[in-house]
Amino acid sequence: MSDLALTWKDGNGDLVILSDELVLDDSLTTAIIISLFTDLRVGGERGWWGDSFNEDTHQQTGSKLWTLSREKQLQSVLDDAQRYATDALAWLITDGEVKGYQVFATNPQTSVLLLTIIVTLLDGSKEQRTFSANWSI
Repeated sequence: MSDLALTWKDGNGDLVILSDELVLDDSLTTAIIISLFTDLRVGGERGWWGDSFNEDTHQQTGSKLWTLSREKQLQSVLDDAQRYATDALAWLITDGEVKGYQVFATNPQTSVLLLTIIVTLLDGSKEQRTFSANWSI
């Protein structure tokens, strides 16, 4: 199944365009970007509008990462970021897209959250994706 290709650069997702045409992507990159960086509804705030039409309230799109944007850079907050990203990607296993995955959250420099995702594909091979986002303080 092909998706429109998204790229992650400077803390933002963007469509990939080559020769004035949208590029399609058969990898998991677009799905992972959407899962991590779409805001999950929390306490009636934010959230993806499409979930309003989803009858399964346990199958929501996105993550709670947005709730951490103004938090201090503490290990406990990195632990939350890792848990939120892990939760957001759980559907990849449930839907049979991957065998497994690991998430690592670090802050390699001031005001930067770095998420490293290692995905174990169905054939047993592994792929790594990294995403950085600015941390507002």
